[in-house]
Amino acid sequence: MFSLNLDMDNLNIYRDGSLPHVEQRMHQPNVQILRCSYWALQAWNHNNLHSPYWRLYWNRQAGARVIRNEVAHELAPDRLLLIGPNTPFTSRLGGERWSEESNILVGYPFHERGLPQADDLVGHFFVHFTIGQPYDSIEPCLYELPIGDEVLGEIALLTKALGSNRNQFDHRQSFALQALIHYSLTGVPQSDWPEAQIDARILRTFSYIDEHLSQPLRNEDFGKVANMSANAFTRLFKMKTGITPLAYLNQRRLEKASILLHHSDLTLDDIAEQCGFLDRNYFSRVFQKCFKVGPATYRKNRAV
Repeated sequence: MFSLNLDMDNLNIYRDGSLPHVEQRMHQPNVQILRCSYWALQAWNHNNLHSPYWRLYWNRQAGARVIRNEVAHELAPDRLLLIGPNTPFTSRLGGERWSEESNILVGYPFHERGLPQADDLVGHFFVHFTIGQPYDSIEPCLYELPIGDEVLGEIALLTKALGSNRNQFDHRQSFALQALIHYSLTGVPQSDWPEAQIDARILRTFSYIDEHLSQPLRNEDFGKVANMSANAFTRLFKMKTGITPLAYLNQRRLEKASILLHHSDLTLDDIAEQCGFLDRNYFSRVFQKCFKVGPATYRKNRAV
């Protein structure tokens, strides 16, 4: 019989059930889902689409494509397409009837009419989401992600739910959606993520700004959060991020405004107030300067 002699005095035995302390560092993105929908599309032609949130696409049929830097990426049932925040791209779907239209969306959510009967309709599943800072500050990017039967099963679960009721997900469906987002993010190469070791003082300021967008903020406020003088922190922030804290604040206000325009029915006055702009007129001027269109036009051009 095999015999194992153990030196019990030299073994680490945790008789009280406690575990040894291990310091583990890991990234914990804060996933916020803005929209998850399933549409039947006949035409999907947009030029220079970009937004401050992530987009995840899957199409049941081939035919649509996304073009970035003159490279076409086909949407097909065997892959996901993940597009990073503030990544400009062009979308194309539709025959000759729509070929001259540069900004048009022809289709409907599945829950409104059920399964499409026309051969020229494409099932288009998409998710818009954010994952918080510093991850949402990734450089413009687009990834094609091959998928297998397991991921397709999760997509089937979600598209079935969206086809019958767009407003209610049960626990299984909600976890499947979260899993799909996290799976897609594993396809982002490590080298593409923003610098892993960002100064903790800057990270605290990121969070503070996002929590106080509606309030008037000054460099002195940021210095207090970082426990530094205002001037010293401004120099540190610009050295690490390339912009000043106030410029970053303005950027985050505009990004939140654009998200609310696409994903809420708030009035322009309410959006201006929530995003820290003095009034609707000032908000419209600043938004127009940044996005080249006014808030009302931007809202009309909601893209799937």
